[in-house]
Amino acid sequence: MIQSRTRTFTQSSGRSLNLLITAQITLTCILLSVAAAAFAGFRHLTSMKLGYDPHNVGFIGLPLKPNPTKNHQAYARYIEQLTNTVASVQGVISVGILSSGIPPSQPFGGLGLPASFDIFGQKPSEPLHALVQLVSPAYFDTLRISLLQGRLWTPDENRRGDFVAVVNQTFVDRYMTGRAVLGQQVRTDALKNDGRPASITSPESDGWRQIIGVVADSRNDGLERPAAPGDLRPSHRLHVESCTDLLPLDHRTTKP
Repeated sequence: MIQSRTRTFTQSSGRSLNLLITAQITLTCILLSVAAAAFAGFRHLTSMKLGYDPHNVGFIGLPLKPNPTKNHQAYARYIEQLTNTVASVQGVISVGILSSGIPPSQPFGGLGLPASFDIFGQKPSEPLHALVQLVSPAYFDTLRISLLQGRLWTPDENRRGDFVAVVNQTFVDRYMTGRAVLGQQVRTDALKNDGRPASITSPESDGWRQIIGVVADSRNDGLERPAAPGDLRPSHRLHVESCTDLLPLDHRTTKP
C-alpha cells in the first residue's frame, strides 16, 4: 500500500515537473519571438532612409510670448537674435527655424493636413495638395537636406519675407513632370489664421510665390508613409501667434 502511494506520488510529481518544464519552454519561445520582432523593428527604423542626417540633431522650443507693442518686423529681429544666441553656444554648428517638429513629423506639429494650392496658369481637374512649412534657409543645412535644382533663399530674402518657395522632389514628380519647375508660381491659403491653436499665419498669405529651388525628399508624413509633396517658404512669414508660445528650432551639434 505504501509502495503504491509512493509510486502514485512520484508519477504525479513527474507529470507536474514535465508540465512546468513545458510551460517554461513555451514562455521562453514566446519571449524570444517578441525579442526577435522588436529587434527586427529596431533594425527597420535604424536603417530607414529619412532623407536627412539625424545624427547630433536636436529640437527645442524657446518661450516666445505675443507682445501687442511689437510689430512683425520687431518680432523678426527678436527671433533672429534668439537664433544667433543659440548658434553661439559652444558645440552648436547650425540652427534652423521651422514651423513644426523635425521630420518625419507633419508640419504644424502633426495637427495640419495637406493644404490645397494653385499653380499659376494651370486648371487641374482635381485639387492639388502639399504640406506647407515655414523654415529658415539654415534649416536645410542643419538637417543636411540636399539641394537638387536651383537655389535656396538667402538670409536677406528670409529677413524681407520675399515671395519665394522651395519644393521637394515628390512635389515635382506629382505635379510638374516634364515641365520646367524653376520660375513657376504657386499660391495657397493655408497660411491664413483659421482659429486653431496651431494655425500658421502669414501676411498676404494669398500672394503668388516663385519656386526657386527643388530639394531632396525627407519623410514629412510619418515613418511608414512615403514623402508627401512639400512646399517650403521663408520663416520670416511665421507669426508669433502660430508658434503657440514657443519658437521651434532645430540645431546640429558637434557631439551627441
